[in-house]
Amino acid sequence: MSTVLAAVAATKPYLRRLTDLLALAKPLGSERELVSLIQAGVSPEVVDRLVREGLSARDVAFVAPPRTLSHRKARGEKLTLEETDRAVRAARIVALADAVFGNHDKALAWLSSPRRAFDGGRALDALATEVGGRLVEEELTRIDEGYFA
Repeated sequence: MSTVLAAVAATKPYLRRLTDLLALAKPLGSERELVSLIQAGVSPEVVDRLVREGLSARDVAFVAPPRTLSHRKARGEKLTLEETDRAVRAARIVALADAVFGNHDKALAWLSSPRRAFDGGRALDALATEVGGRLVEEELTRIDEGYFA
């Protein structure tokens, strides 16, 4: 993460937004706390929360198949390490985009629109991989620094 985006990620509004998106009882003090959170796993309801916040079911399908999510909810299970990592990746990018654009609707519009930086694909589609997530972070950094992406 660039130093500019790292500065954004350290801000209270970003951390509050991320806490909200992940439906955490205790506010995050820093992104470092995400490591233990991911290792412990999160509730599958985090995916539902992302959908309520404006992502489509298609946008979050990379976290886990719908049937798997349904089974985990019915059994009261947490997401696996890998699923939690993907859910947190999506929440982090939404929270970062919200911080960069200063407006959730603008952030969602940017994340949902085809972008040259993603070979005509959407930033949300790039989130399916960790490398894609980093590319989205880089584009958000460019925007935050005043470059148009």
